[in-house]
Amino acid sequence: MKEAVIYARFSSSKQREESISAQLRECHAFAEEEGLTVIHEYIDRARSARTDQRPSFLQMIQDSDKKLFSYVIVYQLDRFSRSRYDSAVYKHRLQKNGVRVLSAKEHITTDPTGILLEALIEANAELYSAELSQKVTRGMLQNVLEGKWPGGHLPLGYQLDGDHRLVPAPEDAPTVQLIYEWYLNGMNEARIVRKLNEEGLHTSVSRPFTRNSVHWVLRNPIYIGTFRYKGELYPHFAPPLLTKSLFYQIQALLDRHKHKHIVPRGQDFPLVGKTFCGFCGNHLVGTSGTSHAGVRYLYYMCSSRTHILDRKTNVSCKLRNIRADWLESQVLQVTLQILYDSDTRDEIAKKCAVRQKACQTESPQLKQMKAVRKELQQKLDNSIQAIESGIFSKTISENINRYEKDIKKLDAKIRGEKLLSHPALISEKFIRYFLEKIYKQKKDDGQKSEIFQTFIHRITVFTNYIAIQYAFCENLPIPETPVIMRGSNKSKMVGPLGFEPRTNRL
Repeated sequence: MKEAVIYARFSSSKQREESISAQLRECHAFAEEEGLTVIHEYIDRARSARTDQRPSFLQMIQDSDKKLFSYVIVYQLDRFSRSRYDSAVYKHRLQKNGVRVLSAKEHITTDPTGILLEALIEANAELYSAELSQKVTRGMLQNVLEGKWPGGHLPLGYQLDGDHRLVPAPEDAPTVQLIYEWYLNGMNEARIVRKLNEEGLHTSVSRPFTRNSVHWVLRNPIYIGTFRYKGELYPHFAPPLLTKSLFYQIQALLDRHKHKHIVPRGQDFPLVGKTFCGFCGNHLVGTSGTSHAGVRYLYYMCSSRTHILDRKTNVSCKLRNIRADWLESQVLQVTLQILYDSDTRDEIAKKCAVRQKACQTESPQLKQMKAVRKELQQKLDNSIQAIESGIFSKTISENINRYEKDIKKLDAKIRGEKLLSHPALISEKFIRYFLEKIYKQKKDDGQKSEIFQTFIHRITVFTNYIAIQYAFCENLPIPETPVIMRGSNKSKMVGPLGFEPRTNRL
């Protein structure tokens, strides 16, 4: 198979689009010279090759599982990766899928000399990247020591002068002072955000304010002239916009309000978004409190009661706060109890495999290209049949050559469209193995969150019991008999599994 894809990349946002165009031009010329048909292009812009966190790169590696191409063409090997570890790992995966990486500008053979040359080129690319990073970091630190802005988004209220130093911005500096005054007068961050946006004010990057951007302004010591860089503080870096007494007064208020922090979603509360109040139907959100001993406790709380923290109004919702560790451990225990049953795992794997195949629908473009190819193939077969029957002419001969070329080009386009249409199928056997590993492995916080997001559709919390609805059914209906857990210290599942077609009790 002579099909290939091209991977192009540049690492800095300051580089221009022409860099990508030049890489693609050289790669296409190399493909034509080597007799390869390019079926797709993967492009990452402003992405460093020192990491594998590149969307198009990872998509290309995943698409290699479909076995629709045999080569990856890059301008130079440093476009593929500047990390020898990443290069070895991903080249090994490509090799398992029958794919080889080719460099358009570095003609590397497959003999031992070529293997050594490729290793030297990759080591040199990693060395260059490390030295460049070191030089850039050193240069930025030197700028900070000289009182110059090292780069990045400017803090609200400042602008740069001719020497690249921070000076107050006449238009934005009053906004900073307003934020501090409003918070000092009792307005919380959410109300400050609404007021700022209602008055048409914007952040330093001309975007509407959010709670994060307001909190960043309230916590940033730059407004008393101190710059925080790489964990170190550099005083007298910029002209102050606030008095030190006001700044530290705000810091004390922020520290005092820490125990009232509401977390709508995050790693500390993996069930947020799936958990609802059984009385009023609202979402449960995460909240925390700190004891006199300094121990922090996490709770799930009905979102209708969040403004109780401001002690302004009473709420009719009867649901009390629930300890997060208790709720999560109970839900995890019941879920693993379900996965412990081998018949249940087999049923889940079977349904997932069926669902995958049902989702493998062809795009309209792919259907159209297949229809055109079928028509061309029919014309080619008719022309060949005419010659076999003794009917020969120059026109028929030219048509046969044209049909064959058009079919070859169309086959390349069809393979390229298949890369984009749907992911590679995961076998039922692998899904069953994955479910079994979930049960057997030691559960850390990251895996616990993944289990909740994968298997749970909805949790409804009442005063004396909790109903769990699992995402096992095709259209996620609300089952008539969800999993029930009693809300006592000796909680256990007393209802049926809620997993069709099994209805036995545990």
